[in-house]
Amino acid sequence: MRIARCRAWWALVVWAGLLAAGFAAPSGAAETAPWLKSYVDWDVYETTAHPSALAPLRLSTLGPTPRVSPMPSAVRASSYGESESDIWHWQLLPAGNAYPSYLAGVQEPRMQTNITWDASGKWYWEPELGGRIALLRYGNQDIFRPQGFELVAEGAAIGRLDLAENVDLTGVDFRGGLYGAYARGNHVTKFGYYHMSAHLGDEFLLKNPTFPRLNWARDVLILGHSIYLSQDLRVYGEVGWAFYADVSKEWEFQFGIEYAPVYPTSFHGAPFAAFNVHLREEVNFGGNLTAQAGWAWRSPATAGLFRLGLQYYNGESSQFSFYDRFEQQLTFGVWYDY
Repeated sequence: MRIARCRAWWALVVWAGLLAAGFAAPSGAAETAPWLKSYVDWDVYETTAHPSALAPLRLSTLGPTPRVSPMPSAVRASSYGESESDIWHWQLLPAGNAYPSYLAGVQEPRMQTNITWDASGKWYWEPELGGRIALLRYGNQDIFRPQGFELVAEGAAIGRLDLAENVDLTGVDFRGGLYGAYARGNHVTKFGYYHMSAHLGDEFLLKNPTFPRLNWARDVLILGHSIYLSQDLRVYGEVGWAFYADVSKEWEFQFGIEYAPVYPTSFHGAPFAAFNVHLREEVNFGGNLTAQAGWAWRSPATAGLFRLGLQYYNGESSQFSFYDRFEQQLTFGVWYDY
């Protein structure tokens, strides 16, 4: 009985000694016994001279836990000193656009629904179904300001309905095209092709049988360049030459300036403003000017830009079936660019 009691006492003494040795282990110890780990790996913390080099904190488990990388692989530094997110590689159907649509360009492909008052006293509903989609990119992974080469397809149907005439379709312009873009730093260049044609609505023709139906159309090579003067401020210019034109003429020029959030916004959004001038040869290099202002939200997932605001339009009609008709308009617009 005494021998058994002695053995029990010695076992308790040895166990207490092990616990004391574990808690009193010097800070320079290479590894603490797994069963003594707290929620914070204090051994690593105390032996780390620079907090930035601290390995990630580990949860206590029964047994050693494997170390994990302190940074996601997408942003780890490469052997050349640049992050993996900056390394150019091929991407199929990436999000974002290296050369986004001009915000105040009324013939740009996008999604929109606008209510417009014209100085003639008419009210129009001007919906648009369209957008630009990056098909292929050789560049980095930034979806908000992509760097690299990009191949983009675009398409749009830009309509006008007369609210005073039972929402009759007055006209619709169709646009489709393909272009390449190259972005490097604050400069982005695009070169490509688009087709555009104008069509009168059936209801309009039935009510206006003497109106001359025009086969307005053009197939155009375009060259554009934009510069980001700051994070959210962009200026741009574009020239287009039509190798085929009917009613329309060969040359067109477009330029403007815009301020809008390039990176994701909070729920509260941010202001935007845009100004665009579009000059066309068929109206003796007249054309139109457009000014917009309002509020915008940028998606963190897709880089899409949603906007609410007011637009002022002055110049030849934005519906090319009426290409030489002067219009002055105020619009409440809802736009989405992706």
